[in-house]
Amino acid sequence: MAWRIPLAHMQHPQSRIDTDPAYAPMVLDMGTVAASNQSRLTYNTSTLSGSSGSPCFDREFRLCALHHALILTEELNEGIPMRAIVN
Repeated sequence: MAWRIPLAHMQHPQSRIDTDPAYAPMVLDMGTVAASNQSRLTYNTSTLSGSSGSPCFDREFRLCALHHALILTEELNEGIPMRAIVN
């Protein structure tokens, strides 16, 4: 169940910068946080292949996590909270 805490995920998926520098999509998707602990944040934004490492922002547009993976069994995405990275 989502907490209904807003989350913005800014992606730069499947970039072809080496072969086609003009193709550099930026995708912003809004969603909500599903769960959080010291080492992981799960959320329901839609992500595209190649988006690992992209930033996730809280409702005040503060960097709160870096996208890490898609959890296929739960249809959620997972990020590493910035507090875990900084620590």
